[in-house]
Amino acid sequence: MNNNSLEPIVESIFSILPLFKKKLIKPHKHNKAIDLSPSHLQILFLLDDLGKLPISEIGKHLFISKPNMTPLIQKLIKENLVERIRNEEDRRYIDIQITKKGKELIENHKALVAGNLKKKLANLSEEDLKELSLSLNKVKEIISKLD
Repeated sequence: MNNNSLEPIVESIFSILPLFKKKLIKPHKHNKAIDLSPSHLQILFLLDDLGKLPISEIGKHLFISKPNMTPLIQKLIKENLVERIRNEEDRRYIDIQITKKGKELIENHKALVAGNLKKKLANLSEEDLKELSLSLNKVKEIISKLD
């Protein structure tokens, strides 16, 4: 496939991501209840998914510079949502690990977002829901083939 035929796909991806955020998730509505920024939540979700990581790895995954990571991590530590753990392979390094309180917060946040998402999706017709489900499954299947 040449570059010209890839352009519309790239444009569609760029346009759909903000739509998901704006129309379906609206993180700002949920964050006020827990007083965390989207970056804080991304860090918690990442640690919940991948386990303990060094700060530099968290930054790489989320495209956040190390100087910006420090205050984010400090706030999460202050709120007892993550903790510092000495790296077992190299004690000079510190890993960040989600706490039980952090896991509970993530689960509550997921439930809140899922509930709101279900309410929005309930307004769609059965035909639209079926088409959306098939389309999302196909997108997931195709994207999982990428490196």
